[in-house]
Amino acid sequence: MEKTETKMITKNEEEFKPKRDYAQKLTFAQLQQLIQRDVTKTLNKTYTQYTQDLTRLYLQNPAASLSNIIELSRFMERNSTLYKKILTYYATAPLFYYSLIQDNDLSKTINASKSLKDYYTVAKQLNGFNIKTEFFNAIYCTVRDGMFVGFTYLTDEGAFMLPLDIKYCRIYGKNEFGQWIVYFDATYFNSGNNKVFVTGDEEGNGAWDDVFVDGYNVYSSDTNARWFRLPPERTFCLIAGSDDQFDVPLPLMAGLFINLMQLEDLENIVNSQTELENYKILVSKIPLNEGSDDVDDFAISLDLATVFNQQLATQVPDLVAAVTSPMDLDVISFDKSNTTKDTDDLAQSINNLFNNAGVSQLVVAGGSSSNSIALSHAIQNDMANVWIYVNRIESWLNYFIKMNISEGYMLRIHHITWYNRDTYIGFLKEAATLGDNPVDYFVCSTGKTPYEVINNVRFNATVLNINQWLTPLSSTYTQSGNNEGGAPTKSEDEITSEETISTRDGNKNAGTSANV
Repeated sequence: MEKTETKMITKNEEEFKPKRDYAQKLTFAQLQQLIQRDVTKTLNKTYTQYTQDLTRLYLQNPAASLSNIIELSRFMERNSTLYKKILTYYATAPLFYYSLIQDNDLSKTINASKSLKDYYTVAKQLNGFNIKTEFFNAIYCTVRDGMFVGFTYLTDEGAFMLPLDIKYCRIYGKNEFGQWIVYFDATYFNSGNNKVFVTGDEEGNGAWDDVFVDGYNVYSSDTNARWFRLPPERTFCLIAGSDDQFDVPLPLMAGLFINLMQLEDLENIVNSQTELENYKILVSKIPLNEGSDDVDDFAISLDLATVFNQQLATQVPDLVAAVTSPMDLDVISFDKSNTTKDTDDLAQSINNLFNNAGVSQLVVAGGSSSNSIALSHAIQNDMANVWIYVNRIESWLNYFIKMNISEGYMLRIHHITWYNRDTYIGFLKEAATLGDNPVDYFVCSTGKTPYEVINNVRFNATVLNINQWLTPLSSTYTQSGNNEGGAPTKSEDEITSEETISTRDGNKNAGTSANV
């Protein structure tokens, strides 16, 4: 594929001219497909059965055991539903609603027509980049593996990311824009069936970007050139920890692996004990001939006793066993222990796990408390960690726009989740009434991108002229007064009384109003 050399656009040129040729763009016809797995080959993959002792050994020397720790985290994901729910909780929290802002020089006259055209072009390109899906995967993998690396492909209609195997990625440092510089290990393509990624299929289609093809070809002629540099403007990298841990990026929950294993073991013990408590043994005594001096003088033959015992064994339930004995034995039961205490111990272990993880148990796994304000503040604490990842994503997206699409734009991701959505939308609505950008309100209240909002509003107004056909519904926005009584509802942070909280949570005041 030919590469186009393009002159760098500076601030002295057209300020908002889209950088059409900054990156290697592909049409769908040129791309055709991108191989991520050779479906003609059989996949053989084995998994290690991890133990607590083995986990402790890995965590004692994480630098030497990083690949094993990553696989351990994936093992926990497969075997612990609780761990998977924690990963999903972090990844699904941000809704990734964003605003696109044009950076105008307000001291100069703005060419409205040109400015709108350029804004529309940039918004359309971003609209084709499925930010919600791509960065859900990025956060999920980062929390699970400690790091995520995605290589971006640009098309005429947008962009998408190819996730890379982080076991073959190393962070070198940061560039002048504060973005990670990642190197990739060319030996990856000599592993298994991975060479197809640089050769393509039988027709030569589906090979990865030239960056990988060229890097592998150089390595093939010079084994000292094992690591090659990935362009930061197309390579997104996110780590789970702080920046000073970039050389050994551990899974976010690595410190909880022992706790998770102990929790699974405790649950298995409780389940096994419950089954044992329901177990019974029925004993059939073989009678002896009275007055006989022979200690083994049975009144029934052993063969006949065996036949009856086999018939009995086929009739009893699964948790009941039948045996035959010449001795006096009673029905054998396994008395129940303090089952409530065992269950309480398991619940306390789960509670301790969430306390150590810093994750709201009420959201992820339910809980005994129904206090809505306690839940709200617990979620706010959880989200403080999520926004660290979102801010890093936002920083890279702005760099991506600058280097691949156009200068003079800022992207801002709203700090909005399903948990604070109503409050956040209310804040934006009030801000819009004071003259702030109403597009932000439409974006967050409808879940649309800026491109979709502008297209929708403009089409309805100029093409359909839909306002002439619609009559606004009766609401507080179309009425001059409100006859309903009662004081405005207080925000959750203004409530301090436990009784008031319980009243609101239980909706005890429903149906009551003033002047009735």
